[in-house]
Amino acid sequence: MTFNTKNAGKEPDEERFVTVPGSDKKYRKSLILTVVLVGLSLTLLQVSTVNVSLALLPKSIGATPQEVQWVISGYALAIGLSLVPMGRIGDLFGRSLMFVIGLFLFSVTSLACAVSSDGAMLDWMRVLQGIAAGVYSPQASGIIQQYFSGQARARAYALMGLVVSVTVAAGPLLAGILIAAFGSELGWRLAFSMNLPLGLIGIICAALWLPFKRERIFARRARKEALEREIAAAAKVGHKPPKRQKVDLDPLGMILLGAAVIGIMLPFVTTGTPWRYLLIPAALVALAVWVHWEKFYKSRGHYPMVDLGLFKLPSFSYSTAIGAIQFLGTTSVWAVNAIYLQNGFAQSALIAGLVGLPGAIISGIASIAVARHTIKHGAAIQVWSLVIMIVGVIATAGLAWIYAWHGNVWFLAIGLAIFGIGTGAMGSSNQTQSMLDVPPSQGGIAGGIQQTGQRIFTAIGSAVLTGIFFGATLGLEATAPGEDLALAGRWTTGYSLAFAGSTAFLAVALVVAIVYWIHVRRKAWRN
Repeated sequence: MTFNTKNAGKEPDEERFVTVPGSDKKYRKSLILTVVLVGLSLTLLQVSTVNVSLALLPKSIGATPQEVQWVISGYALAIGLSLVPMGRIGDLFGRSLMFVIGLFLFSVTSLACAVSSDGAMLDWMRVLQGIAAGVYSPQASGIIQQYFSGQARARAYALMGLVVSVTVAAGPLLAGILIAAFGSELGWRLAFSMNLPLGLIGIICAALWLPFKRERIFARRARKEALEREIAAAAKVGHKPPKRQKVDLDPLGMILLGAAVIGIMLPFVTTGTPWRYLLIPAALVALAVWVHWEKFYKSRGHYPMVDLGLFKLPSFSYSTAIGAIQFLGTTSVWAVNAIYLQNGFAQSALIAGLVGLPGAIISGIASIAVARHTIKHGAAIQVWSLVIMIVGVIATAGLAWIYAWHGNVWFLAIGLAIFGIGTGAMGSSNQTQSMLDVPPSQGGIAGGIQQTGQRIFTAIGSAVLTGIFFGATLGLEATAPGEDLALAGRWTTGYSLAFAGSTAFLAVALVVAIVYWIHVRRKAWRN
């Protein structure tokens, strides 16, 4: 027996390259993934870096408390509203094209945010920035779903999990460094404007490395299949068949789903009258009408915005639910930690960011470490990831008391590092499992649904957990660790109560994950 040592350990060309019918050009998959993940990281940084800058806006541009609130709310609502329809449009017209358009708009609106002269202008630019982010964010999972398969896809999603973990946790650190180095007036503006050069570099690389021609072929094929379905449906009911391919965007479906998303998110990302919560039942009605409309639209031979058959895939429906529910309790951990340190103990934004850095690094390592097991054992990994996250949250809340009494802020980093192991493993396994059985032709819309759920539950979780913290610490002055133990204790009580809420949300996600794990094991036994 002989071995070809020259090619040992190398992947075959079909695993490393994408080809286009009728062309000799090859597109390297590693470069495709690099472009996609760098672009995705910019949208995530705009969530985590802004949190550190909010306190500077009233003095810098005279922003009112309501305008400061909308800096977060406008972005969250806009991206949540645009994710699903833009995922659908990417599936129809080409994901690479939509990725570049969205990245260009995101870069320009980021600069507009940086040069805003007042709170109203910044709010409007944040809305436009959120729409732009929603244009290209769902294309990331769609591109991965289309060009990667098997273990290569699992590795790609692991790297996506790495990017998510690192950018969410490192964003406050980056903003803290910019503010410390360039001052409060220029620092927050640089946190926005840095997206312009990075985005332009991403656009150039996308033009060179993304397979636009292949996607145009794919999009034409999808529209041709849609035409064939419409001809068959017209013949079935005796109507005149269409003569040309039409782009079926399902506008009413987009409007109904958009109304439902806004109605659910708005009460949790804004403050004011309690009557705003009446939007939630109205939104649920709109959601129910949307479901019935999508079924009816498909029965008439049209191409609905979302093929509800996606939710019949257990891997997609279960994992999307698990991922969304765990976002109730995870994303606010970093925000509450930063507020606790800065408002309660007068720590700098830089220190608040550094405390979370070890957790971000470990999260990335965990994401990569579990990648090879996420296809076969992803359901089990999700269960154990949630267990580790719960342990990390409880440990961090306990270690906060040691910090408050003795003053060593790095005790918190220990608990957050444990938490980071769970979030990294969860990000990799959940993303792989949720897209495991999704057809490549629906990768963009599936990614849009998944991210929309995450945005909605992030908004709800942030409102609930920060509300618990602020409610318990209302009117308290800042102190120093170990000085006024009673005051430090009250700050830490609020911190612990918020983390108790996070634990409860994670426990719900754990129950769903266990149910999914049992389902997978039973299916394996039957086979």
